[in-house]
Amino acid sequence: MIPKRVNGYLLDPSSDPSSIGSLIRSQGLVSEDEFDNLLSQFQNLTVGQLLGEFMVSKEKLTKEQLDLLLIKQRQMRNGGRTSHRDVMDAIGIAQRTGQRRDTELVALASCIERTNGK
Repeated sequence: MIPKRVNGYLLDPSSDPSSIGSLIRSQGLVSEDEFDNLLSQFQNLTVGQLLGEFMVSKEKLTKEQLDLLLIKQRQMRNGGRTSHRDVMDAIGIAQRTGQRRDTELVALASCIERTNGK
């Protein structure tokens, strides 16, 4: 069976653990039933919208949550390495949301320190 694609993207989250769908599910940001329902709605879209953007438009994710998921996705797709850009993006998110000791930020900073040999 050929996996369904929308706008060139695979929709089966199990086919790519770093996909936004997989990350949303693994983080428990929506229930399984709710995710399946939203995915069905997304598959019926005729406009070019990405799944994460769709979830934000449906108010199932905040923009900040999506941004953190995208950082996590880049990290996974870069072999676990975190870039300076990712840290700066995460810091910007924390500043916008008023979170000073966000655990995601601490983890990202730790990864950068290890990568840089500090």
